[in-house]
Amino acid sequence: MKKIIIIIFVAIAVTGGILFTVGIVKNKQSTVVNAYELTEEYKNITIDVATTDVYFKVSEDGKTKMVAEEAENEKHTVQIIDGVLTITREDNKKWYEKMFDFGSGAKLTLYLPNANDFADLNIKVSTGNVAVEKGFIFDNIVLDGSTGNTDIKAVVKGNIGATASTGDISISETTCKTATIKVSTGKVFLSSVSIDEDLAISSSTGNITLNELTCINLALSVSTGNISLTETVASGKFTASASTGNITFNNFDAETIKITASTGSVRGSIKTDKNFYCTSDTGRVSVPKTDGGLCDIKVSTGDIVLEISK
Repeated sequence: MKKIIIIIFVAIAVTGGILFTVGIVKNKQSTVVNAYELTEEYKNITIDVATTDVYFKVSEDGKTKMVAEEAENEKHTVQIIDGVLTITREDNKKWYEKMFDFGSGAKLTLYLPNANDFADLNIKVSTGNVAVEKGFIFDNIVLDGSTGNTDIKAVVKGNIGATASTGDISISETTCKTATIKVSTGKVFLSSVSIDEDLAISSSTGNITLNELTCINLALSVSTGNISLTETVASGKFTASASTGNITFNNFDAETIKITASTGSVRGSIKTDKNFYCTSDTGRVSVPKTDGGLCDIKVSTGDIVLEISK
């Protein structure tokens, strides 16, 4: 009986090893480069490609084309449907190839004319990265990602909505009307961004870093992660909540400030005078005695040390 069990286990291991090898070899050997050019008119762009990296670049000849590094059995489909540039990814892999598929390294580069003002850009990816370079103008950008990183530098007339699980989200050198960003374990970094109205960012275990940013109302929320604000100004309300993490200001300002934190300190410099109402259950509190907008900070375990930087 034992010999039969051993034989069965060996057979399973050998079969698994063969399928594993075949799957990897097929994935590595089947990658090709294909180019697609489109001449029809479009305003909206929708992309749903799972594990593909997506890059937006300015077209030097003013034409729309897509260059895809893709697997022969997992090619991309690009077409214009009712004025929408639509890109999807076919999946014709065998069952054994899917079992041992660790990503084919597919890459999609979309060349667009920057003379056009585009309407909505909607992107859905799983493990792929997304990068939109400078030079483009969109009405709105909505990105639904998982483990890939996102880098946006395009100008957006309306809203930027970006979500990620373990991937990082970076937005820089741009303007938009509003922005809403949600991550789980990924990091959020915004730099040199001007937002006409409100910005809201929530994170589970990732850090939030804002540098040279302006908006009206700013709302930040983290569970386990640090918040760092440098040369950032909210002309309206600033609200922040943190469970475990520090909040650091460097020449930050807002008309009113309200912060609640559990385990973590609040430190740094604020540009203008405030009426400080700050309490810490177990930490040190050191704030200026000035008159101005409300600064209400409540900390359970941690210090509150602030100064006016003017």
